[in-house]
Amino acid sequence: MPLPSWGKRMSGKEEPLVIGGTERRGPLVRRRIEAGALIRYARATGQTNPFYTDEKAAKEGPFGALIAPPTYIGTFGNEAFEGVFPETPEYGMFLHSSDSVVQHEPIRADDLIEAQAVLASRTLKDSRQGSMLLQTGIMTLTNQHGRCVATVEVGMASFNPGGAA
Repeated sequence: MPLPSWGKRMSGKEEPLVIGGTERRGPLVRRRIEAGALIRYARATGQTNPFYTDEKAAKEGPFGALIAPPTYIGTFGNEAFEGVFPETPEYGMFLHSSDSVVQHEPIRADDLIEAQAVLASRTLKDSRQGSMLLQTGIMTLTNQHGRCVATVEVGMASFNPGGAA
């Protein structure tokens, strides 16, 4: 059964899709970025750039403060995407198929970051193995100045490996 067309790709500012009368939006995640947490994260992930690990060097650098490594953006995902992708019990497999991250500006120590994700699209595709449901969610991270610091597009694929759903 084909799904209706959902229109253009979301930029993170449009309203999320509504499925079964329910808006598909994750919780608003608010986090004050602590310098010590950034340093621990950087060390745990093997980062050596002093802008990530040395407060003094970072303050003297181009950003004026300790900044988060780009991969730190992913630490918001589990919370922000909670409930965004509808359960699809008619499909036997649910796979995280892709990530695309655009970082607009650095996340700095002491920033207050708000992250929220929405379901942006759903597409039903036919394949040799049966039908496959492709879903896309978009998470937007905004700082205390109201500027978007990053957007993350996550793709999910649901399918039934034994045949048609």
